[in-house]
Amino acid sequence: MNTTQPLPGPISLFASAWTLFKAHWKILAGIAAVSSVPLYLGQALGASHLSGIWKLVGVLLTIGGAVLSIALQPALTLAVQSISKEPAAPLTVKGQYSVGFRYFWPLAGLAIIHGLMILGGVVLFIVPGIIIGVYSALYTFSRILDEKKGMMSFMESYALVRGRWWPVLGRLLFVVVIGIFLSLISAGILFLVRMAIGAGAASSEASAVAGILKLALNIVLIPLLLTYLYNLYVSLKGTVVPAAEGATDTAAFRKWLIFFLVVGILVLILIPIIGLGVAAAISAAPHP
Repeated sequence: MNTTQPLPGPISLFASAWTLFKAHWKILAGIAAVSSVPLYLGQALGASHLSGIWKLVGVLLTIGGAVLSIALQPALTLAVQSISKEPAAPLTVKGQYSVGFRYFWPLAGLAIIHGLMILGGVVLFIVPGIIIGVYSALYTFSRILDEKKGMMSFMESYALVRGRWWPVLGRLLFVVVIGIFLSLISAGILFLVRMAIGAGAASSEASAVAGILKLALNIVLIPLLLTYLYNLYVSLKGTVVPAAEGATDTAAFRKWLIFFLVVGILVLILIPIIGLGVAAAISAAPHP
């Protein structure tokens, strides 16, 4: 299939995501809440003046929320896929997380590899990290939806983005803009609440309001933006260049990924060594 059809614009992708979210917000927001609520409670307890067992509970909730966050993306992605194919699909939050946890270790491993590759690219004058980041931005979708394992998930993302790097970058930046816009709205609401309860209100009250607003925003924003990215992935697949035409480019990209991965690993190893060396030199230096 040739790229004769243009990609939908970011407004169109977002409008489609919003339409789907409005119609199925209960299941999608419910999936997002399962990971967001423990993180919120854990952070709230950690920032509170409580001590002892409550601090431990806060730490455990934060860890639990972080673990659930890894299963969140496949749980939501597969829910959106099911709804897109069959709007009346009988989905449950528990069922989606049961499926999501099947991808826990693969996605955790890929996230580490991806982070190291981006680190390697950023260390080498930043720009390579940005280029790799855009080309590989959709690797989680290729792993979840198309069962591309290991490096093949990055290769699939590259094959879809190849020749459309700038359009994809623009659509990814739109996600950032939406996030910033909604965060500003949240900040504005918080400011009005602060004014309503008085400038002299206790900071704990303001922190509680801010935390609840952030939680509510995450529960809406996470499924909405993930649906947007799902729509982008599906649109890219619908206009993808045949694999044979880009086989050479894909092989070259794989070599670059391995190179940046090695650089990232070396940086991760060298940072503590350099830090220890600097600390030793400082301690060994004569003091007046």
